[in-house]
Amino acid sequence: KIDNLEEDNKQLKEQVVEHEKEIAELKDSMKMTSGPVQLFVINNVSQHKKCKELWRSPMFYSHPRGYNMGLGTFFRPVIDVYLFMVDGEYDDHLHRPFEGSVTVTFIGADNSLYTHTSLCNNDTTIAVADGIKRMHLLLSLKDSVLHRYLTGDRLYIKVSDITVLVTQ
Repeated sequence: KIDNLEEDNKQLKEQVVEHEKEIAELKDSMKMTSGPVQLFVINNVSQHKKCKELWRSPMFYSHPRGYNMGLGTFFRPVIDVYLFMVDGEYDDHLHRPFEGSVTVTFIGADNSLYTHTSLCNNDTTIAVADGIKRMHLLLSLKDSVLHRYLTGDRLYIKVSDITVLVTQ
């Protein structure tokens, strides 16, 4: 019995070593990059809400030599916040589809913060148009929550921790 247990223990240790090697190889095949912080101001929020308009941020790159992307908000009874991708200078060298996470923070007049981190992958991609290659819904906020973060008729949104997972 003891010999059998010792043999089982030896096999388990070998399996653990093998799994640790596999994990190390997986970690080596992944690269995480994090992009710069972006701060956007949406002026005339009441007008956007009244007209149910889509607001788009200026374009930015996820990280140096990264994905060309922007932030979009659509005002309805809720505010939907999207991350969208368009053609970029470095597309030939990037993994498709984009996978990673993005943190969005609403900043109130009293410096109160509403922070939300979203995962972006094939499951979060929605229909696209107007030159947009991919679009990910990051979050939806009720108007009553959004109201807490308005500064006059402006909304301050910070995009940070754009983490891109690239598999080789």
